[in-house]
Amino acid sequence: MTKITKFSKIKSYRIFRDFSWPRDLPAFARYNLFYGWNGSGKSTLSSLFSNMQRKESVSEGDVSVEIEGTTVIRGSNFSTATIPPVRVFDEQFIRDTLVAVQSARAKPIFYLGQQSAEDARILKSKRDELKSVRDALASAISETKVRTNAIDRYASEQARLIKNHFSGSQTYVTFTKKRFLDGVARIKESQHQFQPLSEDEKTALDRKRFLQPKSDVKCVGSIDVGLKQLVESASDILDQTVVSTVLNELASNPPLARWVQDGLALHSGEHHTTKCRFCGNEFSEEKRIAYEAHFNDAYTRFQDAVRNVRNDVELRMKQLDVTLPAESSLYDDLQSEYRTAVANITAAISDVKAYQKVLLTGLETKKNRPFERMQLADVLQENGLQISDVSKVEEAITESFKVIGSIIERHNKQTTEIAKERDSAYTKLVRDWIVAAISEYDTLVAEEKTALDKQNELQTRQDSLAREVDEIESRLIESRVPVDELNGEPHSYLGRDELSFKFEGAGYRLLRSGRIANNLSEGENTAIAFLYFLKTLNDRSFDKANGVVVIDDPVSSLDDNALFSAFAFMKERVKDCGQLFILTHNFLFFRQVKNWFFHLRGHMRREKQFYSIKPCKVELLRSAKIDTLDPLLLQFESEYHFLFKMLHDIENSMGEEELSAYYNVPNIARRVLESFLAYYVPDKQGELFHKLEGIPYDEAIKTRILRLLNTYSHSATIAENGHDPLEMIKTLDANHYNGMLSL
Repeated sequence: MTKITKFSKIKSYRIFRDFSWPRDLPAFARYNLFYGWNGSGKSTLSSLFSNMQRKESVSEGDVSVEIEGTTVIRGSNFSTATIPPVRVFDEQFIRDTLVAVQSARAKPIFYLGQQSAEDARILKSKRDELKSVRDALASAISETKVRTNAIDRYASEQARLIKNHFSGSQTYVTFTKKRFLDGVARIKESQHQFQPLSEDEKTALDRKRFLQPKSDVKCVGSIDVGLKQLVESASDILDQTVVSTVLNELASNPPLARWVQDGLALHSGEHHTTKCRFCGNEFSEEKRIAYEAHFNDAYTRFQDAVRNVRNDVELRMKQLDVTLPAESSLYDDLQSEYRTAVANITAAISDVKAYQKVLLTGLETKKNRPFERMQLADVLQENGLQISDVSKVEEAITESFKVIGSIIERHNKQTTEIAKERDSAYTKLVRDWIVAAISEYDTLVAEEKTALDKQNELQTRQDSLAREVDEIESRLIESRVPVDELNGEPHSYLGRDELSFKFEGAGYRLLRSGRIANNLSEGENTAIAFLYFLKTLNDRSFDKANGVVVIDDPVSSLDDNALFSAFAFMKERVKDCGQLFILTHNFLFFRQVKNWFFHLRGHMRREKQFYSIKPCKVELLRSAKIDTLDPLLLQFESEYHFLFKMLHDIENSMGEEELSAYYNVPNIARRVLESFLAYYVPDKQGELFHKLEGIPYDEAIKTRILRLLNTYSHSATIAENGHDPLEMIKTLDANHYNGMLSL
């Protein structure tokens, strides 16, 4: 058994301003009794024991306690130090033990024990909170339903609008709310960020979804203009000359030369004749030879070459006379582009033909003037054309034909895939509709989520509170003391059986004579709390045989009969605890405990100590100290001897102490005088005034004494001199007075 042996130091802690354990003051024993009046410091001392019980450090002042005479533990280390198990009964325990929890419409339910009382307070708070949370949850569930229904209505309305607006497609004739929601989900899951369609885009798609298929258009294909090749060929021809015997007459007259050349052919070969077929004159051989020399094979071949190039140019020119498809034969969405392409190709053909015509003109000139060199660039320039632009003109017409071909190809492809195009247009338009609807849908979903989050939060809180309430109720029910014990012990303790308990919920209903007890007296509160405290000493959580039990004034406000019952009840339940501290200001209770300690048997007779807690002065300030108990309190069964001594000591020290030291004088004097008169005039009953009537003593002094005792016995001031009760006792019974002084 580990014992607390002393409070080594209590400084600047409440009323204990500077206390150190005196060398001559015995250490605590197993049984310890403290006597001290109210305000002397008992509650302060018991509060230090409470700190030890709660393993709670003392933050105020400087406190040290000694364990087993060797180990000193500072109050600031109570929370971590190894301290014997302690149980304390004091005013705080009384307040915490019997707690009434009352709702607005119900009578109070009582709970016993600090933990049960705290659980009861928490339980009431949790139940109130649970009710509030349940109400809020019901409202939140309703709000969530409203938000969910709003989403359903919105989705259904959008599905209806889509179905009506796009009924031209079999795909959307039966468009449902689910399909709308699925469409929203796909768009949100897509990696692509869909932007709303512009009005032009929607107009174009609207046209597409109403398109009807048209006939295929024959593709123009590509045309090999060969302008660059023609230019090169013509340039070569123009730059050549014919080497032959030149007749000046023919060379200078191209029409004549052509006429002679054609006529020579009619007079040679199978048409050979010596006469001129035109004039009939003789056509001499010499003339024939001269003309043939002029029109030799080189000349002929050159003329053939010129003719061939010319024919090629003319052929290419005819190829440009193509018939393009009518604009109306194409789909509406292609017509604008096609119109531009036609204008471009018409211009390109015109440009090519301009070059081709100049080439034909140049070749015609060269044919008539085969013996002269000509420069094609000069010929082109004379007609406002540049040889350097040939490639560009040729590329332009080639590209124009490609554009035309591309448009026609797209037309034909659109014709073959018209259903696909229409479906695509519908898909894009419906998707655009859904994209436009997502913003409002997201707002509704966000509102639903907010409502649902709040609902889930409240649901979680409700479930948690419900579990907590169940746990606390179970804990309270498990901790309840059986009713028969509760009803039996107060009867023994108080000496009357008017109070009784019955189970109610997780607590008790307290009855007085069978009816609900609304108000308990201070003594009844103390009694019930003390009974419960004594019962807790047998808890499994407390090792009573090795523990420290501290009891501070357990009989407050009890009458004398109840006090004796309470003492007997307490004695039986604390006699075998490891170490006992009892603090009291009640002399009757003090006397009962003192006599019990004096009658301990065997070695336990040495295991007792008696102390007093006294007020004192520290630097002119009221303080407290622990001291040995006055021998008069130990030797006599009455408090009278001790009070007589106190009053005598005060008289002899008047003027040496601060005024506050004498505040108790009227109370002490009244108690001393009442005790004296009780034996001096035993037949006088009633108030002190009546007892003093007929006493052979100066009437004026008696009046002043009554004024002191009646007016100031409960006052914070003292009266004038000339009212000494001891002087009156000395006058009335000198032997008694002197006997008391000798003690």
